[in-house]
Amino acid sequence: MEFAKFPRLDYEGRGEFTIPLNPNPISFSMHPLTPPGGYLGIDYFKYIHKNGHWHDCPWGIYWNLLRQQKDNRVGVEMGVNFFISDYGLRIINSENVCVAWDVSLWHGTSWYYNGLSHVGLAMVLSNHLDKEWAKFLKKNGDK
Repeated sequence: MEFAKFPRLDYEGRGEFTIPLNPNPISFSMHPLTPPGGYLGIDYFKYIHKNGHWHDCPWGIYWNLLRQQKDNRVGVEMGVNFFISDYGLRIINSENVCVAWDVSLWHGTSWYYNGLSHVGLAMVLSNHLDKEWAKFLKKNGDK
């Protein structure tokens, strides 16, 4: 990745990435050069599924930025709640909630109801980057 000039996730080279949440920041140790994959979604939902992940780092993080409904009736049953099926767990989404989970577990969201709108950010260390990097090395040699 240095050869390709990919940016480091841990730009200080410590092998760690910290989300500066107050009062308790959350730190993740990982492969020192792995850049994140990020998605910004508007009204995104997905059926129950599993994801591949980068080497031994199965963690994903999502952060809901906005959750609104035209009549301001944003409640528990408005939908787009997050499920981790392996644990039988439903996380009732709200605005400004951040969740970390193991993407190799069965997970997904419920449907939208009554005009609910939802904006969120997800960060994952996907195996897609790992596979593409292996293709790059095979094509260009391990320089």
